[in-house]
Formats: sequence, structure tokens, C-alpha cells
Amino acid sequence: LRQDRARCRAAAAAALTQARASGDDSALATAHTTCGMVAAMDGDQNGNAMQYAAAARAAERAGDVLALMRVRNNAGSRALEEGRFPAAVRDFDETIRLAELTGYASVLALAVHNRGLATFALGRLDEAAADFATALATYRELGSRMAAYPLMRTADLHRARGNLDQARAAYEEAVAHSRAAGDRQ
Repeated sequence: LRQDRARCRAAAAAALTQARASGDDSALATAHTTCGMVAAMDGDQNGNAMQYAAAARAAERAGDVLALMRVRNNAGSRALEEGRFPAAVRDFDETIRLAELTGYASVLALAVHNRGLATFALGRLDEAAADFATALATYRELGSRMAAYPLMRTADLHRARGNLDQARAAYEEAVAHSRAAGDRQ
């Protein structure tokens, strides 16, 4: 469905219809999250917020912690994109809390990295550096190809602080990881 907006919309709508018919709140949480992502793709901020709120309610009813982590992280990412950095930090903090409770390391690494982006934007560079280091260590421990992302942001942070040699080294390591993973983003 990549790059096919019409099919994405149709698939999300069908998933929501089927989830409602099933009466399964976990399925409903996933379907609302998907509809929220489609709304975001369409630039519909209100629709995105409404779908994520519905997803969170369904996830809470189901006791589906993974779905709740997903929707809180997505909501934090939306807040980050909109420049609402304190709101993003709150969403990422909640995702981190849930990930630590469940031991879901990949979600923890993602949320910690994302919180680092928000604290970096707020000028809280020491917090951002700690988050990027934690995310990097977790991704490395998992053997994840995602290690390039906290490396790149660590490089950005070094550059912002004027530590150009450290920035260059981190950028070069990030590029090496990206190439190995086939990730051009």
C-alpha cells in the first residue's frame, strides 16, 4: 500500500468496520491507530487526534499495553512535528513508562530517541544527549538497524555544541549503519 493513498484509506476504513463488528477492543485500537495515520497522511490534524484518542480508549478497555504504547508514541510524534515539544515529551514519557513496565525494548528505544528529539528542540541538550545514548545502546543490544537514527541525532547535538570532530565521527558512523541497513532516510 506504500504510496497508494486511496488504497490506504480504503484498507483503514475496512479495518475499522471489521474491528467494530468483531467487538474486540484490541482490534479496534489498532484500526483507530491506522485511521489516525491515514488522517495524518492526509494532513487532517483533527481527524488524527480524534482517531488516536479513540485508539487510546479502546486500548485501555482491552488492557492492550502494546497498542497504548503505539498510540502514545504516535501522538508524541505528531506533537513533535507540530512543534508542541512539552506535549511530545509527556507522550514519550508515558510510552517509556509502559515500555519499561513490559520490557518491550524496541518500543523503549524508539520512545527514548523520540523524547531526545523533543528535549533537543527545547534546548535541553544534556537530556537529549542522554536519551540518544540510551536509544543507541538499546538498539545496539538488540542488533537493530535503527542505530543510525540516534547516531545521527548525537552528531547533530555535537554540531550544535560546536564539537565538530565528534559530530563528524558520529555522522560517519551513522552513514555506515545506514548503508549497511540499506536505509536512505
